[in-house]
Amino acid sequence: MPATSAFARLTGSDPDTIPEDEARNGMIHVAALTLTKTADALIDPKLVLSWLMSALGAPGAMIGALVPLREAGALLPQLALARYVEASPQRKRI
Repeated sequence: MPATSAFARLTGSDPDTIPEDEARNGMIHVAALTLTKTADALIDPKLVLSWLMSALGAPGAMIGALVPLREAGALLPQLALARYVEASPQRKRI
């Protein structure tokens, strides 16, 4: 019954019309999504790398350079493929 009332509060439904198994499954799904988002936030490279570098005693300039380096690293595949794409007569499928 507690799952039904909590699920009804989350969905804005009438608690009397929600089947118990649907409410239980809905609450399990909400809990799984919450834990997944929490785990993703805790292993986020932006958080972990800056924490690790500060724990190792890296200077602030190096820690501040993490974001530009990460953004530039995301563009490396484009740099590697640019010559191939430019040489292709038809770029529709690339």
